[in-house]
This record gives sequence, structure tokens and C-alpha cells, in this order.
Amino acid sequence: MRSRWVFAAAAVLLSSGVLAGEEAPVHDRDAAARLARSSNAFGLDLYQRLRQAPGNLVVSPASITTALTMPWSGARGETEAQMRTVLHLEGTADEVITTS
Repeated sequence: MRSRWVFAAAAVLLSSGVLAGEEAPVHDRDAAARLARSSNAFGLDLYQRLRQAPGNLVVSPASITTALTMPWSGARGETEAQMRTVLHLEGTADEVITTS
């Protein structure tokens, strides 16, 4: 049973180009790098605020970024600007949503 799961995972990775050694186009790599920087910066900001509470902390900045990026893409005006600042997003909503 285990070998079937390994085979299935390898097939998915191979078909996506990960194991085949194919590189993403430069545009996609740049967009992915911007999204990674944004997510990391947001995660560090979030952790700085949450770490002050006593006790253990488990948080997924990537999940929070993904969840908040969706409504940001539909926001306009001051709301859009504030969400962009808090999430450290770079680029247009179309670029960010396409990358994530």
C-alpha cells in the first residue's frame, strides 16, 4: 500500500515538472519570490505581536496570508491599501493571486 502512495506522489511531482528538472519561467519565479518575501515579512510581524501572550503558540502565517489575500484581491480604496501594507503584498492582485 505504501509503495502505491510513493508512486502516486512521484507521478504528481514528475507531471508538474518538479522531478523532471524543468524550471519555471523567470516571470513566475520573480512573482513567487515576491510572494515568499511578503509572506515571510507578514509572518514575522504576526509572530512579534502574538509572542507576547503567555503560553505556547502555533500559527500558520502561510494559511493566514492565503486566507486574507483572497478578500484583499476584491478590496478597493483604503481597505485595499491597508491590507496590502499589513500583508506586505507586492504587485497587483492578479499577479499575487495567480502566484499563490
